[in-house]
Amino acid sequence: MANGQPPAGFQTKQEREEQARANRAELVARVQAKTLAEATERDKLEEDRRRGDEEWQAVESFLMGLPSEEREAAIDAAIQNSDEFTRDLAMKYRQNPTSGTGEFMYQMALKGHVLQLVHEART
Repeated sequence: MANGQPPAGFQTKQEREEQARANRAELVARVQAKTLAEATERDKLEEDRRRGDEEWQAVESFLMGLPSEEREAAIDAAIQNSDEFTRDLAMKYRQNPTSGTGEFMYQMALKGHVLQLVHEART
């Protein structure tokens, strides 16, 4: 250029290197943040699964501790007290146990009702 000024947007080698370092540092920070978020989410999911397993064990233990007539009445009450969608699938599962959505809905119905009974029995 005639006025001795570098073109617009021109960066010295040092400025380009500094920018590259800053870009790498930002990328590393993003990757670390994403990795931490994923690890936190995995830990939360694992904790939820563990808690769900413990709850189901408490439900099964409570039910198995009841005489058969009381156990059947508690299961019936759990299913009847659930919402219509859950009730329909849980009843179908109870009549013909197969894995899948029915089993999950059956467990959901029992958990909601029986965990309340477990809590009441403990207090």
